[in-house]
Amino acid sequence: MMKNKIRQLYGITAFYAIPIVKRNWIWMLTSLIMPFSFFVMFYFIGGKDLSMQAPIGALAVLSFNAGLVNLPQYMLMSKFRKLHYYFVSAPISPVLYNAAIALAMLIPMIPDLIVMIILCYLLGARFSIVGILSLILVILLTWAVGSLLGFYIGTRVSNAMYISAIANTAGLLLETLPPVYYPLNYVSFAWKDVLLLIPTVSAAHLMRWLMESIKMPRVEAIYAFIILFVYILVFIILVQRKAEWMER
Repeated sequence: MMKNKIRQLYGITAFYAIPIVKRNWIWMLTSLIMPFSFFVMFYFIGGKDLSMQAPIGALAVLSFNAGLVNLPQYMLMSKFRKLHYYFVSAPISPVLYNAAIALAMLIPMIPDLIVMIILCYLLGARFSIVGILSLILVILLTWAVGSLLGFYIGTRVSNAMYISAIANTAGLLLETLPPVYYPLNYVSFAWKDVLLLIPTVSAAHLMRWLMESIKMPRVEAIYAFIILFVYILVFIILVQRKAEWMER
């Protein structure tokens, strides 16, 4: 049974990921435009120390966008091409399908993530072995939260005119306005705990701590980790119970 699920996971992931990597490499480059724009802007405003915050925030944005923005749009494309119905008719659970297509959306982002990590290092970020493994864990948690939310949107919204607008707007609201590209420490202390409830803010805050860009109590880091785990559990339940896997 487990071998069959692994085979299904690998097959669906390869089915979606290979065409993106082979044909849509320009799309992979365009995802770097906003991070580099913030990088240049922060460099002229605050120099090297402030400019380093942009690629750190980009790690949270890219991993989150792989699920929230890209996943529902590709799901809708598969519906138009009648590919979605092939998977629906197969003995595949919604969670396994979500995991596979989410992996397929993450794979094209890996080069961009590596570029951002290298840029962070060149700008002064420092990693221990435990730190880099923890950073990868936070990236995966952020990707998981975005993917589950994106899968829910992709199964609930069937209008092609709406899904792109909803996914992109949600992405902008969760990534551009809150302290993701810039540190949470720049915000008033009274808003700190509230803003940490936003998954992208928690992820970026943890990444800055792991790269020694900021200092914060260990309790605060644990709190941010818990927030990401809670989002994953909530969205798993939401996907299992509320997502419309099969159209009525």
